[in-house]
Parts: sequence; C-alpha cells; structure tokens
Amino acid sequence: MIKVTDIVYQGAGMVITFDNNAVAVAIYKNINGKLILDGLTPEQLAALKEFNFNNSGSDALGDDLRFKYLGENSISPPIPFPKLTDVPQSYDGATSGRHIVVVKADGSGLEFKVLKNGLFDQFNAGFGVTIRGGPFNGQKTTEKGYGLPGLNVSWSSADPGVFPITNVTDLTMNMGPLALDPGWDLATGGTYSPENPISEAEEGSGFSVKLYNNSESLVRSDAINWVYRVYWGDNASASLNESQVKALAHNALQPSRAATYAFEASPGQYKYVAYPVEYGLAAAFIDPTTNFEVPMVGPQVVTITNTYSLAVDYYVYRSFNQLGGALSIRMT
Repeated sequence: MIKVTDIVYQGAGMVITFDNNAVAVAIYKNINGKLILDGLTPEQLAALKEFNFNNSGSDALGDDLRFKYLGENSISPPIPFPKLTDVPQSYDGATSGRHIVVVKADGSGLEFKVLKNGLFDQFNAGFGVTIRGGPFNGQKTTEKGYGLPGLNVSWSSADPGVFPITNVTDLTMNMGPLALDPGWDLATGGTYSPENPISEAEEGSGFSVKLYNNSESLVRSDAINWVYRVYWGDNASASLNESQVKALAHNALQPSRAATYAFEASPGQYKYVAYPVEYGLAAAFIDPTTNFEVPMVGPQVVTITNTYSLAVDYYVYRSFNQLGGALSIRMT
C-alpha cells in the first residue's frame, strides 16, 4: 500500500506526495451540503485516511480526520466553514460520525463541525423589497407610471441562531445610498419613507445590500416589478377607442402579452385583447380546448392613458367574427 509522505495545503485543497513519487491535487468541494475530497484515486484516499489516523495525536479522536500542516504555518486552513455545531459529518461521501480537526504545524488547531443531519451549513440570508402604502401595499409589482409612497426593506439570516446578522452595509437604490427610517432592526431590516414618491427611473437598477455574519459577508439584491395593464373582453363595435378599451370587462397587470384570456358568452360581440406596443406583435391566437387557431384581425393602435397619467400606445386585436359563446384564447 502506498503511503503519504507530504501534504501542502493550498486554498481549498491540498497537494499530496506519496512514497511512489506520485503527486495528487485534492480539492474540497461542498456538494449538496456534504464535504467531498475530490481528485484522489481510491488507493490514494485510503493512504490519506491511514496518514490521518497515524498522525491524529490522540486515541480519543478515533477515526476523526486530523490533518497536519507540513507547509507554511501562515497558510490559512482550506475549509471555509467556521461557526458550526457538533453533529455527524460527511467525508468523501461516507458518514464518519465525528468532526474534522485541522492542525497547523505550530500545534494550534481549528475544528470544523457540521449541522442538520450531517450537512455542512454556511451563512446564508435573504433580502427583499416591497411597496409600503397605497393600492399596492405589501406587493412587489406595480403599474407603470405609479410613484412608490414608501418601501419595506427586509433581510433575514437563514439560520439566525447559528449565523446571526452582525452588520449591514452598502444598502443602495440604483447604486446610490439608501438610509432607512429610524428604528430599523439589524436582524430584519426596516422601512424607507421618501420625501417624494419613487419613480421607476429613480429605482433604476434596483436595491442591494451587504450582510455580515462576523467576518463572512454576502451581497443580495432585489427590485420592484413595473408592468403595464392588459385589457380584454367583448364589444359589438368593429373598432375601439381609448374609452372603450378601458371599459372592457377584464384587465390585469402583466409583464408580457403571453397569457390565456377567458371570455364570457356574449352574443353578437367581438373578442378583444389590448396590450402595450412595447410587448411586441402577437405570434398566435389559439383556442386551448381545441388547439385550433382563433382568427383575429389587427392590430389597431390606440393610445391609452392610465390612472397615473402615463400615455402609451396599445395594440388592439379583435376576433375576425363575432363570437357569442364563452371562449378562451391563448396568445403567444
């Protein structure tokens, strides 16, 4: 059996020399939460395990994995998983039931343990921004032209008991600093009350924040969704003006034209769908029940001014025939 003669730790792995003059580079990988040491043949892995056992320095460690640093003392430990708790851990795909101890050449050690059924846990956190106040209160989507009266800005650690948020920096809107209202909470965030409503242009590229757990940090981002209103319904007229489009029975905020539109039975009426020109020309109109195409004419272009005084050109499509029965049309 081959034996390990030297180990030098580099970054997230190690360079291992064996007594048959073979040199292998083994890399630690966090795969599905498990610590995997990749890059070794089965024979080399067995030799590394034997080396670990013979150099453990304590019978009490049993089959724990204790690595000695044979290189520079200043090299940082390769496993970036501090602040972990003592439960069974995983090594090269198998459960050892112990933990990992990395020992530097000077004798000092760092212990790395695992959480949650043998899986490594790391600092993770979420971040979100929603609208505060007005008709879109608590939502992430609003209509084009609307001005946001305020914001709810929230963040949270995925595991606050083990990885609490210890600092927050670089909170921005459109890459500019954003100062929350007094009384915001380090663990959960707070609110933002602007002097004037926030426009879509002012939000720009969205929101970003840097969250810390001691020396670890991560950056999270979010944005409000600004979309147009789409109209659909029945009307007996062969063409529609702005008022008639806005009076159609149905409307909804949508990010694109693609959707299935349901129409009620309405004898002697045409089926209409109207959406902003920005969403592009329709490709097809399909009856999802039969999968047959529904003949449509248009588009007619009509300028629509919404509730927030934003005027936008709309494409207006009409069924070729008056269709009195209930019908759904899938537009692509």
